Amino acid sequence: MMARHSAKPTITPAPLAEALRLDLSLTPLNRGQETAQREIATSLESVLDARRQRINISMSQTGSNGHASSCRRSVFSWQSP
Repeated sequence: MMARHSAKPTITPAPLAEALRLDLSLTPLNRGQETAQREIATSLESVLDARRQRINISMSQTGSNGHASSCRRSVFSWQSP
């Protein structure tokens, strides 16, 4: 019997991590730049959160045998069952 997947994804894609690192490494020179920096960081965090949610949904649609459920297979008809 396989254990139920309950771990949360913790791996951040390198391009997103680098974008966040770059954004936070810049020193804003005025309020407009401060606002832009904050908005960029917020947007990147939203992207990461959406990615985590997609992974969690995908994991929840995986059956105990490790294969995608029939619902998931119907969405990706190019995959072999």
